[in-house]
Amino acid sequence: MRGISVRALKLDYYWLLVFAVMIGVYGLFSEPTPEAVGPFEAVVGVCLVLLVGLRGVAATVEGLVSGGRVSLTCYSIALWYLLLVPTFGGTIVAGNNMTDVARDLIPLLYMFLFVLLGPLVRDVDVDWQAVIAYSLVFVGVAFTVRFLWLENVRVLEIGRGIQFGDMRYLPMEPAVTFSAAFGALEAIRALERRRWVVAGWFGFLALVSILPLAAMVVRAPLMLLALVVLFRLAVMMWAPMNWRLVAMISLALWLVMWTFGGSIAGLVLEKFEAVGLNTKGLELSAVFNVVSGSAWNSVFGGGWGSVYLSPAYAEPVRFVHNFPAYMALKAGTIGFVIAVLIVWQFYILRGVMWLIAMQNLRFRDKFKGSAEGACLVALTPCILVQPTFKSLSFGLLLLLTSVGSRGLQKWSSRSQAGGVRE
Repeated sequence: MRGISVRALKLDYYWLLVFAVMIGVYGLFSEPTPEAVGPFEAVVGVCLVLLVGLRGVAATVEGLVSGGRVSLTCYSIALWYLLLVPTFGGTIVAGNNMTDVARDLIPLLYMFLFVLLGPLVRDVDVDWQAVIAYSLVFVGVAFTVRFLWLENVRVLEIGRGIQFGDMRYLPMEPAVTFSAAFGALEAIRALERRRWVVAGWFGFLALVSILPLAAMVVRAPLMLLALVVLFRLAVMMWAPMNWRLVAMISLALWLVMWTFGGSIAGLVLEKFEAVGLNTKGLELSAVFNVVSGSAWNSVFGGGWGSVYLSPAYAEPVRFVHNFPAYMALKAGTIGFVIAVLIVWQFYILRGVMWLIAMQNLRFRDKFKGSAEGACLVALTPCILVQPTFKSLSFGLLLLLTSVGSRGLQKWSSRSQAGGVRE
């Protein structure tokens, strides 16, 4: 029995090592949406194949035939449908470029990591919520450092203008936003627990992760970060004996905003005045025209690798800045429904439960509260205004939400039952 447990422990370390290599190579050497599959992307792919393995594929087949958990069955059907039908439509029906087809299929596999890695998460006995959360923090910090290290990025001039780096859009990576939000929420949690050094560390993490967002003036994450911090402070006011702490944190935030926030907020407003919504409304209209252009496109979409004439770029492109619209373009009405289902379960429903659960003092005192909140902040731009739903981090965010879903539901139920000031 002892030998079996030791062998199992060694196997757990093996899987964690493979996971760590995947995260390390992606964060240090890859890109959110690379133009081509290079050696580093190949390493990430090999690690992912090893992690999924036959048991991950078997789990999707089991979901098709077992009639067990409704969610597993639904998402298994969705995954196999999206693997088969839009691929057939893109290659056989539309004759799309095979490289473009592959560049759409890889993000699809990322998107369904919560299904494909389900058996691994179930069998390897570690705190997967912490593993995934800190993996996202590592990726976020790695992309931050890589952006700030670029020759044409001037760290001391952040807040004075827009800096674009090298157009790989490293700050757009969802892990950067997650790292900033997680650092801010964990800093406030540490202050509530009177752990000043820990609070300082996480506050530093948040500030460092905000730098690339401020440099490129990425509006959605910056505004969401401000909102989630204000919400967290408002929730603190509900708890007894916290007014002095709230006042201290508010003063610290005021000093930060007085030093840096005014210029960054001014740049955000200036960017709104200059470009508005970056023709995203016109983009949605163009996608709608393509999808409604034929019966096949309406039901099944143009398939993986399909393009449309973007009003923003005045040339054919493969991506859309809105997740449901992207799925409608590639997989028609059926793809749109799948996207709405994912958004409902992993974003809207989880968001409502998090807002309710945060009223419970004991939930706020847990790591889970910060991880779930940061996940929601990072998912918002991916779903609504950025094509970063095609990145590995988007899949990790959905996986993180899936791992923490049962505990979040329990805490939101407790809060609704009257445990607001526990």
